[in-house]
Amino acid sequence: MESRKKVSIIFHNKHVHLVIYDRYLRYIVSKKNRLEDIVDSGELLLKEGLIKDGRIMDKEGFHYHLERIVKQKKWKRANISFIVSDGFVAIRHHQIPAGLKKEETKAVLQREAKDQLRLPFQDPIIDFGLIKKLETTNEILVFAYPRDVLNPYLAVMESVHLNPVIADVSSLALSRVYQQFVTNRTDEQDTLILQWGKDGLVLAAFEHGLIVFSRHVPSPTDERMWSWSFERNKLEWNGSEEDLQELMDTHLLTIERFLDFYRYSVQNGEKAIEKIVIAGDFPFLDLAIQLLSEQTKVPVIEMGKYLPKTISVAFSDLAGLLLRGNSK
Repeated sequence: MESRKKVSIIFHNKHVHLVIYDRYLRYIVSKKNRLEDIVDSGELLLKEGLIKDGRIMDKEGFHYHLERIVKQKKWKRANISFIVSDGFVAIRHHQIPAGLKKEETKAVLQREAKDQLRLPFQDPIIDFGLIKKLETTNEILVFAYPRDVLNPYLAVMESVHLNPVIADVSSLALSRVYQQFVTNRTDEQDTLILQWGKDGLVLAAFEHGLIVFSRHVPSPTDERMWSWSFERNKLEWNGSEEDLQELMDTHLLTIERFLDFYRYSVQNGEKAIEKIVIAGDFPFLDLAIQLLSEQTKVPVIEMGKYLPKTISVAFSDLAGLLLRGNSK
């Protein structure tokens, strides 16, 4: 998914990779846009009320807060790649006439957004990738995002002297990491790429290495169960053991329902998810993996075991964003 303007990146030597949540953001900074050239990474607290459910609620406040971060981190004029909020992403498999150029394809998809693509929002920003060329048609994978959600982020970034060049989808970023580092994988197995984060779950089903559909499930916990640690510079769990058990049970039930939906509704009972790849910034990820393995009986691959030692599993999605490079 492209940002709204195409900008030359030749003269910039710093690239910042971001994912922005309601209460905090995570970042990786690289000089040459390579994993071995990461110079900084971490989490930064966002002021309460600036962002709600992935939407900017206070544009001026977010501008002021991000401007301070840019000055503090010396990010001025840096290229920015960022992961869009998962709750708004729409993914469709679609066919278009063969022979169309990129801009012609986008024009066709814009016309078909409501009736054929059946997008759940108006005025989408649309991007696509080619799956297969056929004789008279091309099979493509369509990604759509509401313009009124994305554009305010781009506007604020540009107003604080950042240069947004890439807007990506977290499940695709994680898939990139999986393909790069898990060398003994087989794309013939239907796979669930699962992000278990502090803010909730992102579940994405892949068939033959291609994403079929995804679902974002926000965490049901009270925000007061998470508190910012100024000593460790990250959002930490502040709830009780009972709260944690309730959260785990809720998420595990969600995952089970997702697996059933994929097997019986998407694949008509003919096949099922054969492996689960898990990553995320949830602080009890090891426990989640253990319970998930026991409950689903599906093999679970922990992404963190395959990453370079310099990258935490909490930053897997940003590592995938970095692997994409500056390509549009």
